Amino acid sequence: MEIYRTTFTIKRLWWLFAASMVVMFGTLLYFGREIYHQAPPIPVHFETTSGEVVYTRADIERGQNVWQSTGGMQQGALWGHGGYLAPDWSADWLHREAETLLVSMIANQDSPTAASEDQKQEMAKVMLRLEMRKNTFDPKTEVVTITPARALCPTAT
Repeated sequence: MEIYRTTFTIKRLWWLFAASMVVMFGTLLYFGREIYHQAPPIPVHFETTSGEVVYTRADIERGQNVWQSTGGMQQGALWGHGGYLAPDWSADWLHREAETLLVSMIANQDSPTAASEDQKQEMAKVMLRLEMRKNTFDPKTEVVTITPARALCPTAT
């Protein structure tokens, strides 16, 4: 019992507590700073390849404010369990846009008449995958460029 009293004195425990707090808050502040600096950019605007503006930063921020006003950001985003409580709106948007764009691509597809409907659908799916995955964000101008077909999707307006 004497070894315990000399090893774990009140002064030593306070020093251990203070050192632990400095390390924990230092780590928290460091990673918080990194998250802040590596946050995804909000584009100045989205435009078509012909230069027509589809969305502006103000539109995006207004949408964020609507979501925040309904308390949507309180759904557990800090610890990552928000996916259990609320839908992933980004994934939902991309899914709806992809479905609409695929229907549009199939309807407007110029392919040989010998191609079957299955072949036309598969060609459209490949074109859709290439269209949706291409990163068109220009970090210098902070503009995202999309095709006119993508801008015409009913879910995109």
